[in-house]
Amino acid sequence: MKLEWDEVPGATGYRVYVYKSTGSKTRKRVASVEATSYTLTKDYSGKALKMGKDYKIAIVAYTKL
Repeated sequence: MKLEWDEVPGATGYRVYVYKSTGSKTRKRVASVEATSYTLTKDYSGKALKMGKDYKIAIVAYTKL
């Protein structure tokens, strides 16, 4: 699954999180990237993504101090 998002001014990079389920608040960081895109291939448990299944994903901008 290709993820793309808008650049956040002043951000150093972005952390990509996948939630345990669409209704869960439990999430796992799967990547830290400096680009505004990422190809997600695995779910919360590290298994390959499945076609037709819903996934909850968060992208969080960060700045290195």
